[in-house]
Amino acid sequence: MAYLYQSVGFGNARDYLSLEDFRVRFIDADNVLSAFAIDGGGNLVGMARALTDDTSVTFIAEVCVHPSRQRLGIGKKLLKEIADRASHTTIYADALSTGLKLCVSVGILPTPTLIACSKPPQV
Repeated sequence: MAYLYQSVGFGNARDYLSLEDFRVRFIDADNVLSAFAIDGGGNLVGMARALTDDTSVTFIAEVCVHPSRQRLGIGKKLLKEIADRASHTTIYADALSTGLKLCVSVGILPTPTLIACSKPPQV
């Protein structure tokens, strides 16, 4: 997963792998929904993650697909799996303009009254 992140510009794999509990934090935590795409050779080519309280809200954390596998419908399938599993909650996603069509394709629609705010990590 760390190398997939690196391939799409989400940082350096080395930094993720240096976290002792990387797998627990990113995949196995109770409040994380994950979906994965694996190719025929067993390589991770895509993943989606969401954070949820499993009652009322789910936040899409990311959808990433290896650059060589983009535009093949992998991201849509991954996001749909997460959206289906969290369909009993309200689902929120911050999307760049390039990801808006993907969100809409699985029923996560733009809401003009919401504004995405963020704060970068303190390093």
